Amino acid sequence: MNIVREQRGENNSLIRVTVGEADYGQEVEKSLREYKRKANIPGFRPGMVPMGIVKKMFGKGVVAEQSYRKASNAAFEYLEKEKIDYLGDVIPSEEQGDFDFDNATEFEFVFEIGEAPAVNLELSDKDKLTYSKIKVDKKMHDDYRSNYLRRFGRLVDADKVTSDEALTVTLDNGEMNVADAYVGLISMPEEDRKPFIGKKVGAKMKVNLNDLYKNPAQRAACLQVKEDEPGSISSSTPRSRASCAARAITSSRCSCAITS
Repeated sequence: MNIVREQRGENNSLIRVTVGEADYGQEVEKSLREYKRKANIPGFRPGMVPMGIVKKMFGKGVVAEQSYRKASNAAFEYLEKEKIDYLGDVIPSEEQGDFDFDNATEFEFVFEIGEAPAVNLELSDKDKLTYSKIKVDKKMHDDYRSNYLRRFGRLVDADKVTSDEALTVTLDNGEMNVADAYVGLISMPEEDRKPFIGKKVGAKMKVNLNDLYKNPAQRAACLQVKEDEPGSISSSTPRSRASCAARAITSSRCSCAITS
């Protein structure tokens, strides 16, 4: 393996990584053996396909994958070893040449990086910085705690809808029945949540999905249909089709609350 770095501007570099069969050969053989074990090819029992056929069918793709992976990992290791601070990600360069994975065994991969510019701040005793003291009141504390629990808490079963639970419901209007539909109260305005508050598992109620979800994409997701499916989610659709009534909240995971 050979790695060469070329400066192409004040904050741009190319990293050329050349890998040979000695670098990626073992991984190629390992991958081909896995293909041989799993390959389902007519005329051969599972695991009994000759390696020659496996190489003919998958060899080129495996060599391309493993050689690139080896070169990419080497580029990252080089940047870490040389302590080169870069912005964004390491990307393939436009100067990358073509590959002959059918005949060649050595390949050069060209990557491009944007180097982080050096920033030197010279501060003196005359420089002043503002230090703000933020008073954390109870509302800020409660809002932060609620948001943290919502993001990182765990879902548990609940028997009653109290505020912003995730509901699993069955929608039924006589013509259409949608089991295990998801209704997320957390994304709804407080006014739209009110009809659900206080309902228990197994409760029955009527809702108009056109009023509940004014966005066609949201209605489609709730009804488990495609957004462009005729007559399913249009706000102009007759009530018997688009406004499915939630007849029953039946799932044992009907209302789930995030708890600490």
